[in-house]
Amino acid sequence: MYRTRSCPSLGTLLSVALFNRKATFALVAVTTLLSKAVHIYAHYGALQEGLLTRWCYSFFLQDVLLLVVCHLFVEQKLDVNRSRTLRVLVGFGGTLLLSTSVFVALANVCVFYNSGVEVHWANASLASDAAGRRTLLSGLWPSIYITCGCILAATLLQWPLYFVFEIFANLISAPFIALSYVMAVGPRHVLRRSTWRGWYTIAKQRITSSKVDLEACEPKDFDLDDTSSDEYDLDNLASREEETDGLLGNSGSPVSSIGPSWRARLHPRNWPWYALNPRHWPWHALNPRNWPWRSLNPRTWTLDERFNPRNWPWMLLYQAFIHAGGLAALLAMFILSMMRPHKATLKLMSWTAIVSPFIALSSSSESLARMKPLYKSGIGFKWDGRTAMSRPTRYSWLPKDRVPAGFEDFYNDRRQYTASHDPLKISNLHDNLLEALGDLKTVPIRHVITILLESTRKDVFPLKKDGVIAKRFADSWANKELPSDVEDRLHNISSTARYLTGDFGGGFAPGEGEKQTPRGGITFEDTYVTSTYTLKSVAGTMCGLSPLIMDWNREYKKHLYQPCLPQVLDVLGTLDHQLGHNDEDDYLSHPWKSSFMQSATSTFDEQKPLVWRMGYGHFYDKEYLQADYAKFGKVTLPDVNYFSVVEDPLIDYIKDEFHMAKQNKKRVLITHLTSTSHHPYGIPDTDKEDEKYLALGKGVDDLSKWVNAIGYDDRWLGKILTALDDLQVANETLVVLVGDHGLSIAENGKLPTYYNPYTINNIVPMVFSHPLIPPIKVESSVTSRDIVPTILDLLAETGSLSKPATKAAKELTANYEGQSMIRPIRTKGDHDVSNWQFTVVNPGGEQLTIRDAHHKHWVLTVPVGDATDVEWQFSADDYNEQVAMDFEFHDFLHNVESKFGLEAARWSEEAAFIGRWWVQENWRRWGHGPYSRL
Repeated sequence: MYRTRSCPSLGTLLSVALFNRKATFALVAVTTLLSKAVHIYAHYGALQEGLLTRWCYSFFLQDVLLLVVCHLFVEQKLDVNRSRTLRVLVGFGGTLLLSTSVFVALANVCVFYNSGVEVHWANASLASDAAGRRTLLSGLWPSIYITCGCILAATLLQWPLYFVFEIFANLISAPFIALSYVMAVGPRHVLRRSTWRGWYTIAKQRITSSKVDLEACEPKDFDLDDTSSDEYDLDNLASREEETDGLLGNSGSPVSSIGPSWRARLHPRNWPWYALNPRHWPWHALNPRNWPWRSLNPRTWTLDERFNPRNWPWMLLYQAFIHAGGLAALLAMFILSMMRPHKATLKLMSWTAIVSPFIALSSSSESLARMKPLYKSGIGFKWDGRTAMSRPTRYSWLPKDRVPAGFEDFYNDRRQYTASHDPLKISNLHDNLLEALGDLKTVPIRHVITILLESTRKDVFPLKKDGVIAKRFADSWANKELPSDVEDRLHNISSTARYLTGDFGGGFAPGEGEKQTPRGGITFEDTYVTSTYTLKSVAGTMCGLSPLIMDWNREYKKHLYQPCLPQVLDVLGTLDHQLGHNDEDDYLSHPWKSSFMQSATSTFDEQKPLVWRMGYGHFYDKEYLQADYAKFGKVTLPDVNYFSVVEDPLIDYIKDEFHMAKQNKKRVLITHLTSTSHHPYGIPDTDKEDEKYLALGKGVDDLSKWVNAIGYDDRWLGKILTALDDLQVANETLVVLVGDHGLSIAENGKLPTYYNPYTINNIVPMVFSHPLIPPIKVESSVTSRDIVPTILDLLAETGSLSKPATKAAKELTANYEGQSMIRPIRTKGDHDVSNWQFTVVNPGGEQLTIRDAHHKHWVLTVPVGDATDVEWQFSADDYNEQVAMDFEFHDFLHNVESKFGLEAARWSEEAAFIGRWWVQENWRRWGHGPYSRL
């Protein structure tokens, strides 16, 4: 009875294909090479023309060497026969190397796909925060797809990849195997015939087997005195092969070996001193007649054997050919690496993925410290000894019996920021007010609301039909035109923004019932933020200072070198108001009550300690809204992103602040940070057709979601304004709106501002809205750092403060870094110093963008931290259509000159040295690093 053999199941075939050594190595190779391709693509712009095609091949040398080592581990060709402990250590090291290589390479690829930038391992602490982990998990599914794709590619390419790198492994490991063999047999016997015979056996075994057994190939007998010429006779090497093969068992496993001990081998008495005598050199081996041609030369065969192709050494010739090709490829890669210019850009391109974490954690680029002037334009090193830190100014109006929060510097002798010593300070307080403002004495400002709009850039406030975003949507449709429903939605998205700014000429037809009269106030058309990281932007905006140049929110740990707006208003509300007090303006004597409101969590990156340090008396956040003790009940709404719920529940708390202020005779300061427009840009479900999510384009899902979220924020702002009207406080409330940072999703597809110095990320809307202020537009270049001195100046000029408080406000305004935006903005100072404006790029410690108000479209990006993969960049337009970048400062300046001209290059050098001084000055003001306060 015959038994049929069953076919293997599909699961068995898949497990064999996926879970084997070749597939494991192929996964390492695929992820490593893919990560290198992503690495080159991420920094392609820094490569000058022709460098990529000329030196691209040399960039893969480190990757090839890493994969060769991984191949040796996978095939156990680094096995150690002498010690079990060493075998365990080698196995553990190989497993660690393989798994780390795959993890690091995949992490780099996945992070780049989700964020548009490579992973920066120095910021890995983000994963320690719960909200940070949710941020990372937002890209989970794309990462899973990428991982599965790499596994599939490794399964399909496992044989060719394994074959290619086996050749490289043979070539690279051959010298080390020869050295190991020499050490195994002892230096005295290197030139003996038996030694050569053993090495010949190893050479054959290296190609046909996965292991090399050095012990089995040691000569059996060592005659230290036999130095006759017969031992150099190689003529009989092939015929005596059986003698050598007798040292190996049938399976190639080692048997016994006889030889001197290692101590005897290393003793000088046993060294081959006789080899120094030329008479003992193997001259016979140099004669081709003594080479082992008998087994290879077809002329030694019979006539029938000569014409039989099966007798030709095809396999040996094939192995020789492919190894020669592999050797040529390796030599070419090595020679190109040695010939390659020693440029930082080319050096960066050559790093393999697995070394990037160690470089990030241990390197120090010191770009600013090593830079030298090329055109000798600007300040150079002249300001190295200058600082704005000096003895504190004594204000007579400060309380004598206590030290108000935020004003500690004015009560001690430690040095603090003093505007009169700041070489970059430009004051316009002695200039007249803008003529279009009219008589501000008729504008009462009893309350102040500051609203920071999350991820809102200038050209969506309001959105215009001829703008970049609307064109991007139109181009995604087949006929390159917007469908009617999409056009209607784009028009309705910015109705409140048009009402606030008075910009009704966006190209869309006006909707039914839409207000065509602006609310009133000042709209600033060219506003830069202090930072593209939200928490740093909040601190810079509400405290009128420059954020700390350090990754993430570390301001909460430091001493805020300027009093923040809540702290200033709190002090102004406690001064003696008897002078100038009457019944008509009795609110001048009322104290201020400050609150910070958001529907997002405050646990991310220590936001809550920062808000308390800024001086806010009350903090309403997601945790409070979802607590059982919430004043207006527990909020059970679902999250719209991994940070927050929608803002709608906050309207009750905004109204309550005004009710309580009227009841308790207080003035209101509310700072509100929106969050719905944060990634992943979710909006709540609704039954209203004009508020439901609508796909605005094809293949631009993220952009469409973000614009829909901007529309929700616009409707939310409308609800706030309606609430002020209902409470009858609109005519006495100043509403300040400003974006916390922009978003370059329409230009480069990057969702976050993380390591993203695009100019459009810095440009945000800013409006000082009040129904009694005439609608005017200011085209001057300003920053969100100017908001605090402008609010104080506006309170003083409108008569919204008592005489003592007005005097105090004017003195404090003069000591802030920014200018007052209700007066003409100066582009030059008294000493011909430009109005330099700085933006700290997310996460804060690696990049700084610089511009001056005189050249508002020229922007320089400066590498300020220790990261080695951050370039110098120059752009001359808001959308970065043309950019010059490089890692070396002088090469960068030459690149700018060739693309934009000499004037732009000289300006870049001037801005770079201003930035060099400013970085050190920033650390002085914050007491950071070498300037830490003891």
